[in-house]
Amino acid sequence: MDRHLADRIAIRDVVETWVIARDSGDWETFRGTWHDDGYMMATWWQGPAEEFTEVSRAGWERGVNIMHFLGGCRVTVAGDRAIAQTKMTIMQRGVLHGVRCDVACTGRFYDFFERRHQPAEQRGAQPADRPGGESGESRWAIVLRQPIYEKDRLDPVDPAATVTLDPDLLNAFPEGYRHLAYLQTHLGFAVKPDMPGLRGPEVQRLYARGAAWLDGEPIASPARPAGPESAEAFGAREPVQAAGIAVTVKGAAMTEPTSPPGVPTDLSITARPPTTTTSSPDADDHTRPVTP
Repeated sequence: MDRHLADRIAIRDVVETWVIARDSGDWETFRGTWHDDGYMMATWWQGPAEEFTEVSRAGWERGVNIMHFLGGCRVTVAGDRAIAQTKMTIMQRGVLHGVRCDVACTGRFYDFFERRHQPAEQRGAQPADRPGGESGESRWAIVLRQPIYEKDRLDPVDPAATVTLDPDLLNAFPEGYRHLAYLQTHLGFAVKPDMPGLRGPEVQRLYARGAAWLDGEPIASPARPAGPESAEAFGAREPVQAAGIAVTVKGAAMTEPTSPPGVPTDLSITARPPTTTTSSPDADDHTRPVTP
């Protein structure tokens, strides 16, 4: 088989294994999709892959319902480095204002991959079917995963139900993942407010980092913002914060928020009439504001 094609197939195998292993709770296989210094950037948590594995396990065991579906994949290989862009949908279910809801967020996994050679003394510890390689002598794995959030929507599970959203909190997040962020905020997570979307400076910076990676430049780990610090924090139902936004959940006031670098701290929420999300046959306008 052509080496370039074999590399692309191996990388795609890692991407698919990541999703199947994470969503089914196969944590040892999930670990095998990352390099030891791998780093995950998600809306609700940012940090080293090993810690991400543990908080994901804790949430899965508590019943946190997050699923992933994959689409087309484009892989660009440059020697022992690669960038993989994979269309994906993140689906999360949770109770929002007393109504069970699903959020579907469509975008791309933007993955920084590297093929690394294992020292001879470590090869015996690598399972032969570990994704990204055949013998454990070298393998492709993820160094950094940065999702791109392009479009989302929120649906009551019961099509006859309605849920009223706070427009200030909803609009405090980027268009590409504002409904996902809204649900995660009310489930107790500190959501990062400046993730890349379909357009804008954040995604352009990401593309530039990807090009630099393929050119052989080192990749710096992103600064870790305030957020859940342990597996115990995952799935908590405590008051939450979103960079400069004071949020009250079920009557519990939030402490003074802290903003990640480069995020404005002068955002504020003022009361305005709520919007109502209704079940609608129009898929592109499902969460349009409805005057009560």
